[in-house]
Amino acid sequence: MNHRDRCLPATALRWVLAWLLATVLLSVEAVPLLAQDEAASGFPSENAPISISVAPNDGARITVGTINAPGDSGVFTSRDGGVTWVQARGIPSGLSFAAVEHDVLDPAIIYVGDAAQGLLFRSQDGGTSFAELTAFQDWLSVGSGVGVLYSQEADGFAVLHAGTRSDGVLTSYDHGESWIINAIGLSLEPAGAQTARRVRAIKAFGDDLYAGTHDGVYRQRAGSDAWERVSFFEPGEVIRTLAVYRDRLYAGLVGAGMFRTADGDAWERVPDFPDIATVFGLTTSDQLITAATGVGIWTGNGDQWLKSQVDGGNWSEQSWSMDAGPNGQNVYIATDTDWIVRSVDLGFSFETWGSYTELSPQPLPPISRPIAVPVEAEPAPAQEAAEDSAQETEQAPAETEAEASEAEAPAPAAESETPVDPTPVPEEAEPAAPQPTPQAAAPSGFQPTFLSGLDLPDVELPFLGPVSLLVFAAAVILLLLIIVGIVSVFRSPEDDGE
Repeated sequence: MNHRDRCLPATALRWVLAWLLATVLLSVEAVPLLAQDEAASGFPSENAPISISVAPNDGARITVGTINAPGDSGVFTSRDGGVTWVQARGIPSGLSFAAVEHDVLDPAIIYVGDAAQGLLFRSQDGGTSFAELTAFQDWLSVGSGVGVLYSQEADGFAVLHAGTRSDGVLTSYDHGESWIINAIGLSLEPAGAQTARRVRAIKAFGDDLYAGTHDGVYRQRAGSDAWERVSFFEPGEVIRTLAVYRDRLYAGLVGAGMFRTADGDAWERVPDFPDIATVFGLTTSDQLITAATGVGIWTGNGDQWLKSQVDGGNWSEQSWSMDAGPNGQNVYIATDTDWIVRSVDLGFSFETWGSYTELSPQPLPPISRPIAVPVEAEPAPAQEAAEDSAQETEQAPAETEAEASEAEAPAPAAESETPVDPTPVPEEAEPAAPQPTPQAAAPSGFQPTFLSGLDLPDVELPFLGPVSLLVFAAAVILLLLIIVGIVSVFRSPEDDGE
């Protein structure tokens, strides 16, 4: 056998390994940069979820709204605690659903609101299908949208409040069939984005109703139709979320941490909590309060806080919205990169689900309920509602692109020119301040003093599961093959010997 014949197998091997190396490198370059890569993750949607709601009397029923970037958005529902999801029917494409809310009395009724165009939809079959509530848009000014939905029980009836982008609060007493303007006292000054007419949170505290706006916290006392400002933290403060925990009202701010009050008048900064964090969501139980921020998840008793672990380790990904099931036992957070993360121990630790069983839209067993409409007159006279509507039309602020970008979520699709306002102010928009030293994630088995005595389930969240270990081993083997291939390619024929 001559020298050329001996070199042929080695040469062929070199070309095969070189081809393998090129294939791997080209595959890495071709990975699409999407908010959610459906093919890679198995998530129901390629778009990030920006709103989430759990039925107040059934923790297995979850509804999620997604943002319209980079592809079409949608509404997804789960009836098994988030294991499987179904995309709802009757929802147009190209919308950004900043608000999702289950009816406080009937889990079959679900509302979803669009931030860009101000469309409002209702489901009466548990989220299988939705229909638009067309009367809602008649009360919105041009460019307004839905920022938050809040269902409140009053005298045995469910009252629905909608916080808007430019028109304050709209209230319905008949499940969204008709509306009244509920914006007296919500200031239009200063003009532009930083106005009290831009409402991001609504919460009942005691007998009164509170609204978190782009100009602080406002209160509407029981029996009154007017709002009054009750917080004076700093000019232009943006309230992102409100929650009630242990007889106190907590307000999460954009770039300024969290404040609380016992009476609605005197406010104090929440101790031991990052004071420059943006708080996108709050959930509570009888024992703990959990906050989803732009720098991780924090759980505590209001005075002491611990950074929650995700999959057994530290986690500082972006969160957009959160909600909890009955009694706050199971907590769900909508995130930018992991779809939904879940806690089954009151928010002390969370887990990600690597994949979902994606379901095609199909009929589910109907669970519709008859809608009871109260017969008593609406609390506000029709004439006053009409006057407020006229005032809204004349004075509704028109946002510039710069103002719209001040508090938006991830950028919408290029084909949509309507600014998307569901969502939190991006991290770079937060006021510059020294970064506090973050509290380290608790090591395995660690339990802070404020958690002692709590009945927390024993939850094990391994850092690497069997599938992850197999993938890691395969990657190591592939790397070794690539190294051998590179060495073989650069070896000369003389190195093979005679």
